[in-house]
Amino acid sequence: MGAVQGWDPESYADAAAATLDYGFDYIGLGGLAGASQETIENVVSSVGEEIVAYELEYQTRVDAHVFGFAKSGAFDTIRDAGITSFDSASMLIAAWTGGKNYHLTEDRRYDALRVRYPKSTESRPRQIEKAVRAQEILRALRAYDAGEPIVEAVEQFYDEAEDTLRKTVAYLKEHRHEDGYQHGKLTPIKKYFRRNFSLAAEFKGTVGEPVWRELMHLLREDNPEDTEAFARYERLLEPVEKTIQWRRTEHNMYGGSLGEPEAGSLQELNPLLEEYASFVEDDDNLDNYRKLLEDRPWEECDCPLCEKHGIEVAIWRGNNRNRRRGFHNMYRFSREMAKDFPEILILAPVTGSGSDRCEDAIQEANPELWDAVHGAAAIEIAGEFSGGIYEWWERLTASEGNSPEAVAAQFDTVLAYDPDGALNTLEALRTTGCEVETYEDPEAVDEAVKNRLGSLEQSGLTEFQ
Repeated sequence: MGAVQGWDPESYADAAAATLDYGFDYIGLGGLAGASQETIENVVSSVGEEIVAYELEYQTRVDAHVFGFAKSGAFDTIRDAGITSFDSASMLIAAWTGGKNYHLTEDRRYDALRVRYPKSTESRPRQIEKAVRAQEILRALRAYDAGEPIVEAVEQFYDEAEDTLRKTVAYLKEHRHEDGYQHGKLTPIKKYFRRNFSLAAEFKGTVGEPVWRELMHLLREDNPEDTEAFARYERLLEPVEKTIQWRRTEHNMYGGSLGEPEAGSLQELNPLLEEYASFVEDDDNLDNYRKLLEDRPWEECDCPLCEKHGIEVAIWRGNNRNRRRGFHNMYRFSREMAKDFPEILILAPVTGSGSDRCEDAIQEANPELWDAVHGAAAIEIAGEFSGGIYEWWERLTASEGNSPEAVAAQFDTVLAYDPDGALNTLEALRTTGCEVETYEDPEAVDEAVKNRLGSLEQSGLTEFQ
């Protein structure tokens, strides 16, 4: 791939022309990450004109890539300009930066609901309360997602949290001096605690990272000869238990008002949501959170993450959730992209040897087809050779051809040019679920491409020619 950069559409076009003259058949447009949609459209249109002119003059095909592109509003333009590929981390990174970080469509983006972790700079009482309140709101959100009574879900958390603390104390009394805790480093101690205490994850979630970390330090420093050592564990965990008891009382203060609305409704959730947002100083986001919860976009999404994890994907908290939301955003972006970039492959039989480039083999075996379609944007061209399928830029090495399964994973539709019935992979392609259409006339293939890509793209190609 030859890298192309510039400072305006004209300089990009000049650089693209020079790069093509060096013999590159794949060029990459750099320096456009963060550029406006208008700038990107102007640049790719200018470069597209150079590409089409070069393809027509030399009867070859050129692919082009845009680095750092993620503006779905410009899909039509980059498709019409013959851009073959692009990349961007924007949809992923957006999941944990700024607002509107849960994407359903280009026009429907939501603020993921932030559930905060305790900070090391906060006071210990604040750290503990923040950890406990986080678990409250998480249980409430899950109950809301499931349409279950929210009051009961929060009460169940209190019961489980108190039980976890009791069992943690009992575990520490019996096991704190085991060999697994006799280390000078914390990492082996943490691993041993997680592996040998069945409620380790629940305990950490209840008390928060700062208290958890201090407990690990106590395990490292615990001396079997120190008769007062266990009192330090009790002093560490006693404030957690008191906070849980206090929160249970606070929760009951408005339990009646919470219990009156329909169980599992937003009306039932709202008092706890307002209280939590105020506590973590997130009041400014409250209306956005309500919009998210009212619309329940995770129920409309068909991505595997939302189908499996539900509301968890719309919660901003730790790396596990945030990364999942990033992958969700990428999925939604790909669905938007598929509307303008149908995955179409033109397939034709070729002959030759392993040293031949597929492009040359297609031109030699099917010159009329190549003349008709080699300049069409947003489609790929391939040849079938010795049981394998090779894209136009690959060399015909019989042992390395793409399988029908690999082709079907990448393309939705195969337009097969097969006037003599020489293609042997069509039935295998159909078996994979790929749509396959066969043609005997090169012009019919070209017409099928035009019909599938629509008149907008074809008018753009006409302008370039």
